[in-house]
Order: sequence, then C-alpha cells, then structure tokens
Amino acid sequence: MTPGARFLTRPIPATGKRIETEGAEFHEYRDGKIARLRVVFDIDELAMQLGLVPKRGSVTEKMMIGMLKLRSRFKRP
Repeated sequence: MTPGARFLTRPIPATGKRIETEGAEFHEYRDGKIARLRVVFDIDELAMQLGLVPKRGSVTEKMMIGMLKLRSRFKRP
C-alpha cells in the first residue's frame, strides 16, 4: 500500500460502476528507465464516486460540515 492510499482502510464492495477522475502523471527518468512516478488526482472526487463521502452540496454534506464546526467550538482552549 502506498502512503497516498492509506485512506482506504476497509475494502469497498465492487458495484461494477465506472468511475472517472482527472489527474496527471509525472515521470522522472534515469538511464532511460522510470526512476520516479508521481500520480496526482482529485481524491475528494474519487471518494465521492466511491460513496465514501457525501456529494458536494448535498444535505448530508451540509450536516457533516455543521457537525465539524460544532466539534471545533468545543475543542478550542
């Protein structure tokens, strides 16, 4: 597991649905071989498509944001 994939702490059941995300790959070559590969993409969009977080603007998202704001009020010194 790569450090960037650690948000997937539990298996996600297969649905057969297709997901799409935009991103970029950065290749670093040494001696004609790939020495380093970085892949950058919108992890939030992917998490929404997988059903791990609510869609933007949904009632569920608004409730989650409200709960996080409320929690932060209680955590202040």
